[in-house]
Amino acid sequence: MRGNARFRKRSSIPIMLDDSLFTAEDVMEAIQCEACDIVSISPGKNGGIWRSFHIAQIAAAAGMECAIGGNVEFEVCSSAMLHLAIAIPNLSKSIGHDIIGPLYYDHQIGTPPLRIENGCAVLYEGNGLGVEVDLARIKSGAYA
Repeated sequence: MRGNARFRKRSSIPIMLDDSLFTAEDVMEAIQCEACDIVSISPGKNGGIWRSFHIAQIAAAAGMECAIGGNVEFEVCSSAMLHLAIAIPNLSKSIGHDIIGPLYYDHQIGTPPLRIENGCAVLYEGNGLGVEVDLARIKSGAYA
């Protein structure tokens, strides 16, 4: 973190930390060291929705924005990321977010597919996360 802090002090460009922030403790250390301007959150990396939300709350208390990131998730995780994104008040409006995992695959495992409108992922609607998993597709291996 100290190296990131030194770099940030020498740069006029806002610094976002991603893969160096896994836990709430990592985020608190980054804040204390003044190592970044934006915190990147991914439920898959940070231990799920609740821990990711907690990280966002820590960042918000420090006056920092968050970005939602990831790029290999199928529809279920992408839906979780979308739900998290709308739940955190300090979601950055100045940078893009990576909720695009399903676009990397030829076949989907869930319905409905991820919908993109005007360059933005659209929140799934329905019960739970809004995605129905096609178990037959998973069992057959026809999802990659």
